[in-house]
Amino acid sequence: MLKLPPVLRGYTAHQSLKILAASAFNNAVSLGVTVFAARQLGPAEFGKFALAVSAATLLALALDFGLSLTLVRIYNAEPNRTEGLRMVTAVLRVKLALLLFAAALSYPVSTLIVRWGPALLAGSTDLVALAIVSGALLNLWVGVRAGEQAGGDFGTFARFTVLYGLLRLISAAVLVIAGTVTGMGVFAILYPIPLVALLGWNLAASHRSVLTPTPTDGWSAELTRLRRAATYSMWVAVSTFTFTSLSRLPQFALARRSSAVDVGLYSAALSILAFFSLLNDAVRTTLLPRVAALRTRHERRDWNRRLLELTPIVLGGLGLGVISAAGALYFVMGPAYQSSAPLFLLLGGATAVTIQLGLFTMMVHAHGIPDLDARVNVGRLLVLGLLLVVLPPNATTAAISFATVLVLGETGLYLLLRRRDVPV
Repeated sequence: MLKLPPVLRGYTAHQSLKILAASAFNNAVSLGVTVFAARQLGPAEFGKFALAVSAATLLALALDFGLSLTLVRIYNAEPNRTEGLRMVTAVLRVKLALLLFAAALSYPVSTLIVRWGPALLAGSTDLVALAIVSGALLNLWVGVRAGEQAGGDFGTFARFTVLYGLLRLISAAVLVIAGTVTGMGVFAILYPIPLVALLGWNLAASHRSVLTPTPTDGWSAELTRLRRAATYSMWVAVSTFTFTSLSRLPQFALARRSSAVDVGLYSAALSILAFFSLLNDAVRTTLLPRVAALRTRHERRDWNRRLLELTPIVLGGLGLGVISAAGALYFVMGPAYQSSAPLFLLLGGATAVTIQLGLFTMMVHAHGIPDLDARVNVGRLLVLGLLLVVLPPNATTAAISFATVLVLGETGLYLLLRRRDVPV
């Protein structure tokens, strides 16, 4: 009889389902709006929109510097809850400062990017500036949610995630009624408009200490906390940024070496793929604090053994989801995007395998060795960059290169971690 690991039963399972449902709603709204935009804009214009989304996502990761995940680990390892809460405040204060800094520099920086960047971005200064501000907003949003995750407040986490989806849906309806569907407008309703509204409410209601100019116990103690976090987060930052860049790098390579249509076709497949990746994040949100608490070799080996029993179910469910999504992409997004369906099957299959292996490779945080994950991901990114330079510049070779590097890298990380828990 199949028996779930203890960390997947009871309260944790209930919270995982709650986060999963909230994220599914938010992601479904985002996916629906993105599909609608793709049909309205066409591959070339949609390519610009997709590049803005990728830029905002990568900037959010760079600004985060691994602090959100590190916050979860330190909070749960800190016996003094007051100190844990002060760590949350310190991290959020840094993220708020980065938002103000990014907003001030958005237009000068976007002007330079449009001037020296790909020809595809010509005339898109406002969109690039909005992407910069949105990256900083996403960074703060993730930090606030990480504070809730660290404290086990998954109810608030889920509520604000649902509200994010609702605001996106309402804003999209207004955009459609107004009859002015542009890449800039769609991007605005998906990111800055709902994020500004929700973050303003969230900070005013629950994190007023973040808005005070001086820390409760002085700047010296605040800087000490941030230095403590940075020693762990720098490796998390490298790992997270390079891993996320794997799927985005082909977009920028195609924008530089290929056509706007190729960028649009690859981006359409990537947009559907994001739904699976974000659902995976929802499950990891509740599991990570528990995985980090696995201290002994016996606990870690028992976790892996139980998860191995779930592998056919997880891969089977993901496989059906990938095939269904590929069919939807082929029939729903219109004739212009039918060539994206085979690309999605490649990307989706690789992502399904990686999601399954990722349940095992979360163990880097049980071992406390984020540097191993970072080194593997840097290696993956370098190999992918080389393949994108050497191979012919088209959407198919880009998808094959990404899928291959993704699966082989995760498999290698899994084997390295497995060796650590196998008795010699």
